[in-house]
Amino acid sequence: MIRLRQLGSFPVPKRRPCIQKNWLDRILTPAAEKIGLEKINFQMFRRRLATDTHYAGLVDKDVQGQMRHANPEITRSVYMQTVPEAQQAAIRMLETNKKPAVKIVTQPKSA
Repeated sequence: MIRLRQLGSFPVPKRRPCIQKNWLDRILTPAAEKIGLEKINFQMFRRRLATDTHYAGLVDKDVQGQMRHANPEITRSVYMQTVPEAQQAAIRMLETNKKPAVKIVTQPKSA
């Protein structure tokens, strides 16, 4: 099991707060590259939070408060993304760890 301290999400041993840019460069970017993401940033997490909470049925005003925006319009116009129903279904399958109804065939990478 990985402890959160190993991920670098807590203050360094001298009790100073970690610098977000260092954490992004040292921890998050290598992890993203390892799973095949070309780019990752904190904005992606904020968009995902806003979008998921919106589709989960939370009131936009509550999402706005959680994200510490001045008003819900900023949250709606900048952070909430439209997710097609097929993508929503795929995400729900991943979250529940169910296998797809159809077999997914991938093409082998050419050498």
